[in-house]
Amino acid sequence: KALFLTPRLTQTFKWYAGRAEVVNLKDVPQDARSIVDWWQRLASIHRVLLPTGERVWLDSLAEQSPARLRELAARYEFDYLIAEREPKLDLERIYSNNSYAVYRLPRD
Repeated sequence: KALFLTPRLTQTFKWYAGRAEVVNLKDVPQDARSIVDWWQRLASIHRVLLPTGERVWLDSLAEQSPARLRELAARYEFDYLIAEREPKLDLERIYSNNSYAVYRLPRD
């Protein structure tokens, strides 16, 4: 089954698309170990370390380089990425509408 990496603040993708997500902010697990795993996954995807040493949350997956997104795809084994339509990423875009674009990230 296809696995998607979705924007950090997405809340209803899974409900409406009927597709699995790597992680989302809304689906918080209920046991301690799973909460730690969920938080680490969320942070490893959507938070970066600046040269100043500060950790910041990214507003968009499009703020990350295609190389970084490919690394994440290899690590979390997702097939597709959904990001804001602009800026266009240097990845295989398979669909877009007025707001979002879907990219395929083939696994090696």
